[in-house]
Amino acid sequence: MTLSYLGWFQLISSSFFVLFGSIFGAFLIYGSRKSNAKLLAYMGLTIAFTGYTWLGIFLDSFTILLTDTHLNNSQGIFGILTFLWIPPIGIFMLYIGAELLILKRKWYIISFYLVFGLLFEINLFLDPLNSFTYRYPELVGEHTMYALFIPGTYLFIFNICLYLILLIIGSGFLYKSFRSPRIIKKKFLMLSIGLFLFIIASVFTLMVTSVVIALFTYSAFLCGFWLFYLGLREESIKVEKTHPKKVVEVKESLFRLSKRPDLLTEEEVTISKEKKICLVCKGKLSGFKLAYICPDCGTLYCESCALLLSDIENACWVCNNPFDESKPSKPFQREEKESLDIKE
Repeated sequence: MTLSYLGWFQLISSSFFVLFGSIFGAFLIYGSRKSNAKLLAYMGLTIAFTGYTWLGIFLDSFTILLTDTHLNNSQGIFGILTFLWIPPIGIFMLYIGAELLILKRKWYIISFYLVFGLLFEINLFLDPLNSFTYRYPELVGEHTMYALFIPGTYLFIFNICLYLILLIIGSGFLYKSFRSPRIIKKKFLMLSIGLFLFIIASVFTLMVTSVVIALFTYSAFLCGFWLFYLGLREESIKVEKTHPKKVVEVKESLFRLSKRPDLLTEEEVTISKEKKICLVCKGKLSGFKLAYICPDCGTLYCESCALLLSDIENACWVCNNPFDESKPSKPFQREEKESLDIKE
């Protein structure tokens, strides 16, 4: 018995996704350590665990290739290898969404999800045979088996709830993109589209019955991952002159959605004031668009950036003066560095 076209495609694609998830995930984790952008690390873990959901398909197709029979699933190992990674994927996705949308209450939501994720894993390991419907091809060894959730079971309900949570997060990203300026608008839109593609691909993965459907599904996964990377990666900050006079070191903030630029030069602040442009999005400020001027350092912010910064860290990028005195502030704590005053 030889593998069909679908069987060969499953073997090649599952090998690719397991390797791709491991390599690209490690790349993002390394990049996050290098750039101090922690959300990239969580995205790297999400991609790695998503790639591991192909382990069941990979081992089954590889077993067929070597022995002309399916992987021994008498203990439900196929279902365990395939769905073991769902709660961690959900946790990291939820953390990214909560960090960008509801920062103040993120740990309440994540803790609540952790409890239900732990129950998912317990149910999965205790009874993997009765948690899924396992379907085999008409001809043994033609392609791999499938594992589908049984409606009404705890695992099925958990999976549906996870999709609903991801849809809410994706809608939140889309809403933020409508209310955000320039580069932040673009990044939230990328995150939203990437998450919607991830959800669609995840649903179709359970219904892969032909090479055409598989190609569509796997392409959606790759596009979704790439958009997530573009949405979370750091953006270079361009200044007109190449040799700044002084450097004010500023680290964590919103400009990169999760991080401040590593270096904010005095010249950038001066240019922002002279040309009346927002320090964050570089948009031209005129009339009602000029929403906030820092009373301590005189730095200019547009309305959208001032609102976003007041929700997330509530601190001026230059002097850490709070935007809204009624809210808690999370200013950057410099480590053994002298602060440099910026003069107009």
